[in-house]
Amino acid sequence: MKTALLVARGPCVSSAVCDVITPGGVRIVCARDCAQAARDLERGALRPRVVLIDLARVGEGAARELLERLRTDRRLRRTPVVVLADRPAAPEVVDLVVAEGALGALPNDLEDWRLVQVVDRLCATDRRASLAR
Repeated sequence: MKTALLVARGPCVSSAVCDVITPGGVRIVCARDCAQAARDLERGALRPRVVLIDLARVGEGAARELLERLRTDRRLRRTPVVVLADRPAAPEVVDLVVAEGALGALPNDLEDWRLVQVVDRLCATDRRASLAR
C-alpha cells in the first residue's frame, strides 16, 4: 500500500487526517515530531511516497535535519517533500525548500480535505516513471 508521512501536524487535525486511506488508496501516517519520523524511517518501518512537514510545529532546524537525512538515505533521497508553513512564500521557507530539495511549500492552515487531495495526487504518479524523466 502507498504511504504518506505527515510530520507534526496539529493534534486536532492529526486525528482527522492520520491513519486514513485517501480515495486513491494512500495511507496517511503521522509522526508527532521529526525525531519520531526519523526513527520510523531509519528502522525501515516506513517508505513513504511523500513526506509533509509542518514547519511551524517542528521548527526550521529540525525540518532541515530531517530533510538532510532523507537526502542522504539511498532509499529515500528522491522522496518528494512538501513543507507546510505559516507563510509559504517567506524567504526563509523558500531558502529551505530550495536548499534541501523539497518539492515546495503550502500553507499550514490548509483544510484537511485539501491536504488529503494533495497527498492523493502526489502519490498517484508512478515513482519509477517520474525518475526516468
